[in-house]
Amino acid sequence: MQPTALGGDPVGKPSMSDETSQSVLTICCFLLLHTAAHFTALPLLRCLLPQLYRMRVDHLEPHLRVKLARLLRSTAFDAFAVWCGAALLYRCRTLHELTHVFTPLHEIAFQVALTHWLTSLVEDWAATSRAFVPRVASRRHTPVLESPAPDISAKLLQSVHLVHHAVAAVAFAFVLCTRLLGGMGAIGLLYEGPVIPMNVRELLCDFEEALGWWRLLGGRRTLLGAAFFCHLLWVPCRLGADCVYLYSLLHYEEGLGTLPTYAQYACHCFAAFFLMLNSKGWPYLAFIALADARAESGTSDEGQERQQTSSLTAFV
Repeated sequence: MQPTALGGDPVGKPSMSDETSQSVLTICCFLLLHTAAHFTALPLLRCLLPQLYRMRVDHLEPHLRVKLARLLRSTAFDAFAVWCGAALLYRCRTLHELTHVFTPLHEIAFQVALTHWLTSLVEDWAATSRAFVPRVASRRHTPVLESPAPDISAKLLQSVHLVHHAVAAVAFAFVLCTRLLGGMGAIGLLYEGPVIPMNVRELLCDFEEALGWWRLLGGRRTLLGAAFFCHLLWVPCRLGADCVYLYSLLHYEEGLGTLPTYAQYACHCFAAFFLMLNSKGWPYLAFIALADARAESGTSDEGQERQQTSSLTAFV
């Protein structure tokens, strides 16, 4: 079925070769921009906050500088993705529009998302597994990292990240190639909502020892607020998106049933993968938030702190 605009009129398309060449060129440009963003994130921070940069960031170890640049770039993309995802979904009124509408905004947003996940795949592939060990803030405002086997849980988390990035990149590439399932791509963008407060939490916990950012970023209030907003955003951005998919199954003939068979299979495969991740992600984040809250209450001693962090890495 031919893609339609939101008004229902067929979308006029140039020749397939011209369209493909333009799309590939745009993707290459966005890929270069994402790569440049990784290397320019810290210089930009130096320009915006020169005193802070000289006092703290200049003294970071190389692997922490790379992680900080990755977090800053990722947070910028997440904010862009949530805005685009919400805008695209707001304009859809029916299941048919969710599955068949493909506008220029869809194309640009999905090209940015594809290049983001490709860049993230390379970044996390090159990172050391130690960077993926979960950290929990202690009552002394210092991240605790005690585990009988931290490398095992770190490598597992790194593998999960790499698989997620690869599947996300394939999903957006599929939508861009077929110009179908634009709603699925928009939902994928909206999925990034809870990641923003989690990135703030990582800045607070992972860089406290090296940068002393506890007070600067708001301390305990920000730590607990990040957990609250992460769970708050999880409801519309992820659980809400999952409900849209389940609703589309109940009204199959109106939406997914009108797609080609290969697109239906692809939609189910991608949906099953991210539903599985969501089922594991919610308890994982809840466990981290509970551990942070207990540590920040000041009631836990050192033995309890080691125990809760060991349990966290075992849970992963």
